[in-house]
Amino acid sequence: MHYKSLDGLRGLAAFMVVVGHYENQTKSLDGLLEGSGQLAVMIFFCLSGFLMGRLYLTKETTTRTVAAFAQRRIARVVPLYIALVLVSYFYIKITGARLPMYHIEDNNILEHLLFWEGTSVLWTIAVEVQFYAVFPLIWFAYRRLGYAVIIWLALAAAWVTILNFPSYPVLITYAPYFMTGVAISLIPQSFKVKGANVLFLALLVSLFVSYPGVREILGVMARGTWKSTAYMFLIPALLVATLHAPIAEKILGNRVAKFAGDISYSIYLLHMPVMYTLMSTEIVQNDAAFFATYIACATTLAWLSYRFFETPARRWISSIGSRERLAAQTT
Repeated sequence: MHYKSLDGLRGLAAFMVVVGHYENQTKSLDGLLEGSGQLAVMIFFCLSGFLMGRLYLTKETTTRTVAAFAQRRIARVVPLYIALVLVSYFYIKITGARLPMYHIEDNNILEHLLFWEGTSVLWTIAVEVQFYAVFPLIWFAYRRLGYAVIIWLALAAAWVTILNFPSYPVLITYAPYFMTGVAISLIPQSFKVKGANVLFLALLVSLFVSYPGVREILGVMARGTWKSTAYMFLIPALLVATLHAPIAEKILGNRVAKFAGDISYSIYLLHMPVMYTLMSTEIVQNDAAFFATYIACATTLAWLSYRFFETPARRWISSIGSRERLAAQTT
């Protein structure tokens, strides 16, 4: 089943990262969106866990299904990421300048290629791929032990994060958001949420408009954003509300929101080089004009990447097994 509202939520989260990084650099909004980029990444992780759970947990864990899962995930995430890692590495090698590309040199290129950890926004891709690596084990455990194992794993992941356990591999700190997403995927689609519209609107506004006072109340100032137990409940609650609120379908299910969702991965990875390039040229001096130019350039580059690089690469990787199976059937 396709959820239009989730496309829009992903797109909104991606653009909140884009705006959040602009605010980090310029402080033009006086901290109004402080931390919104991190909240957007929480949404990405929770969405990822939900979609994997909804797509795969109903299937048996066989060599074929696990291979299909791995192939689809590789096709979606790896091509653009690897391209950016290599372009950044060789850009620094050739020019000696770190900006506007990502800081990838001899001392850290291997950890990027192995998805161990990453610089700037690339760290989230390492976390995502590490969860892909452990998801088949979660999938296998669910098929043998049932729903309870997902709940216990989600609670254990949250407890480990709250207690400040070692943060390597990097997945450990962020696992609660993936696991709550997986848990939500097992809630029946017939489940009804009373007041879903109000809940959706309240969470959407309160989470992204991060007033310092609100962040202090939620324990963010003392514990840090990722270790706030409040966000461990509120981000999954936003996902549930988005799934069940009719107004979410209207706000996040339109064509503009779907477009934002389609290019969300591209704009997430490409907006930083765009922003630093524009800042280095100093062509646009006015803040409002710079922001508009930044959004327009990042969106255009993301669409070009999605249309002419990501989509063809994903289709090619996804077709590898099917071509082999077709050849076997015709011989």
